[in-house]
Amino acid sequence: QRTYNLIFVGSLSAKMNQDALKFFSTEYWPALRSIANVTIVGSLPPRGVVRLCKREGWMLRSNVSDSDLDELYSNADFAILPFAYGAGSKLKLFEACSHGVTVLATRAAVAGVDVPESVRVADSPDQWREAVLAGPGPLDPEISIEYARQNSWPVLADKYLSIIAEAPLVEI
Repeated sequence: QRTYNLIFVGSLSAKMNQDALKFFSTEYWPALRSIANVTIVGSLPPRGVVRLCKREGWMLRSNVSDSDLDELYSNADFAILPFAYGAGSKLKLFEACSHGVTVLATRAAVAGVDVPESVRVADSPDQWREAVLAGPGPLDPEISIEYARQNSWPVLADKYLSIIAEAPLVEI
């Protein structure tokens, strides 16, 4: 049986990311343990995250360079967004998509955004397991990369600046 590589990327000192890892550990990891390896990547991992990674058998990579991060993404079958709530998860979604990797996310992680076909959305552990066993492809990574580009800060800033520039002036 094939083993799939899952990656989680985020600032590990942030509570939302710590909550997501705890949620993943209790809700999804038991269903995936026999079919997946997990790599946790991020800066400033507190002791609790280090202990969680050690206990669950996850590889922890902290404070990696951009080139190392690119390599870690290229070796991943799925980027995971196991959020019970959605604060901050959209940036992780766009980053994973910018690397052309298939994303496995909870509904909370993608709430309020349209997602490309490279994003698998599921909430139950059994659905996550089925999605992983189905494999990441065949998907066109260029669609994910373009999706991320369209949601990048420069593109969104230009869009909103043009809206503001076209708005009629209102005298007060």
